[in-house]
Amino acid sequence: MQAKPTMSKRPYRSFASLAGKEIRVGKKARDNDVLSFRLANGRDLWLHARNLAGSHVIVCLNKGEEVDEQTLLDAATLAVYFSKAKDEPRAEVIYTAVKHLKKPKAAAAGQVLAANARSLILALEPERLRRLLKQGKTGVQSEGLL
Repeated sequence: MQAKPTMSKRPYRSFASLAGKEIRVGKKARDNDVLSFRLANGRDLWLHARNLAGSHVIVCLNKGEEVDEQTLLDAATLAVYFSKAKDEPRAEVIYTAVKHLKKPKAAAAGQVLAANARSLILALEPERLRRLLKQGKTGVQSEGLL
């Protein structure tokens, strides 16, 4: 009898921005560490709801590429939605290049220090959120998120 092949689970959900850029969202605290420190490139953009528990969000960028405004808003929307700020009318999101992240010694899973971070205040746009969740490449809707 042959052993069943094991399916390796990805530590993130994948979404497409309006501009077609891949946006990855960590599933759990340990997954956030894997996503941010093993799978992301230094040039990628990292986002997180400021001072709240939540997923790390990574925008995959090519060498020398800057993030466009709509992709930034899409990624920030996902950072808020997959955080404790999900039900708040507004939330602050910080973002920086992955190369500016550091993992302090003895820090809990998912905790990082972000240098050179910028921030934006975001009010969730229901239509933007619906579009993102509908276009999620991993069947996010089937997980009952909306």
